[in-house]
Amino acid sequence: MLGYPNQRPQQSLMLPLILLFVIVTGIIITAVLLIPGEKEEETVDETVDETVDETVDETVDETVDETVDETVDETVDTIPRSATTPTEPTSDAPTSTSITNDIVDLDCLGEWTDWISDSRFRRRTWNVTQEKKGAGAECDVPESDRQVSVACTDGDDLCTAVDCVGEWQNMGECSEPCGPNGEVRQKYSIITPASGYNPQACEAEDNDEQTVNCNRTLICPVNCVGGFDAWSPCSETCGPDGEKRRTYSVTTPQIEGDLDVKGTACPYDDGHVQRVSCNTHSCDQDCEGKWLLDSPFSDESGKSYQTLRWEETTPKQGNGKECKWAFRKHKNNTGWNVHVNDMYETKPVTDGMKAELFIHEHVEKGDNSARNNFLESIADPTKKRSKLLTKYCMRIPGTDTGGEFEYGTITTDAFGRDYNAYTPCWYDEGD
Repeated sequence: MLGYPNQRPQQSLMLPLILLFVIVTGIIITAVLLIPGEKEEETVDETVDETVDETVDETVDETVDETVDETVDETVDTIPRSATTPTEPTSDAPTSTSITNDIVDLDCLGEWTDWISDSRFRRRTWNVTQEKKGAGAECDVPESDRQVSVACTDGDDLCTAVDCVGEWQNMGECSEPCGPNGEVRQKYSIITPASGYNPQACEAEDNDEQTVNCNRTLICPVNCVGGFDAWSPCSETCGPDGEKRRTYSVTTPQIEGDLDVKGTACPYDDGHVQRVSCNTHSCDQDCEGKWLLDSPFSDESGKSYQTLRWEETTPKQGNGKECKWAFRKHKNNTGWNVHVNDMYETKPVTDGMKAELFIHEHVEKGDNSARNNFLESIADPTKKRSKLLTKYCMRIPGTDTGGEFEYGTITTDAFGRDYNAYTPCWYDEGD
């Protein structure tokens, strides 16, 4: 009775083995019935082995195949040989030779991979593409020689180096458009990896990051900054020539820079002086002038007078005093022996104004003493007599003056107070 072979396969192979066992058993029985006599016992064994091998190859993978071979061998050994003469094989039954040549025998086949290289070695591997079966030929390359490694040398075409190519790429915009503080983050990207014999490596690994300077060679624009200092005091307190000044100073010079937007210039150069007029009002100047001889001259006895014309040499300015004179009043307006101050009235004098310098003197007509006194008064007004004559002996033309007074103090708006003044407008003959 046939028994199961030794249970060497794993549990996962049980179902295929059971099927295989049924198939093999049928094949064995058929072989026993077909093969005649004990003479062909060896042929039966070979036929069974080859048939089993073929079936196993088609049913399971290489691992199952090995287990099946062992199982079949053990099963065949347990089958009894029949003493009867087997029937002759039919013409359609395969012979042992055809089975061996056409189905079981397979040569070992394989191929080499392409060479691969690094900076020191180039390598290749021989891979089996078909295992040897039956009486097939062994593999051309022994298993121990299937890994080949050859050191790279200069001139080895298979070890030709391919240098690494990569670049730093900005991850964003520069932090500053110009100036000394610009920075930007960069990431390294490898475009072509290094390969071959002794290649040049990239400066960084793929995706490495760094911070680098940027835009620092670009000059930033700078707007000019400046301003005026305080005004100086006015050079004059009055008059047309008063002037004050202030000076413009540039504190931050303009820099146009390298950007599209340029730095702006200051409105004035450094050191520019600005001038404006000041205190242009008229200065306080008292009016000044003098009397000049004019015509007519009269030497009527007792009523001699010389016409004078006022020449203004310095006009009044600002709050200066105007030109004015103390003129004798009309005799009808003053009584004789009245206070001397009441004999004068102060009037302003203007350029070209005329007045009469008079002397009440008892002289004959044609006497030149009066005129000489006038000329002396005009020529040398420093003399007291001449000065008093010109000062207090003036009248508005057409005024009939008269009277006399002695020494005394005269107070007028024109001249203020004169102490011990004497008005020599009256002359005795021979005086």
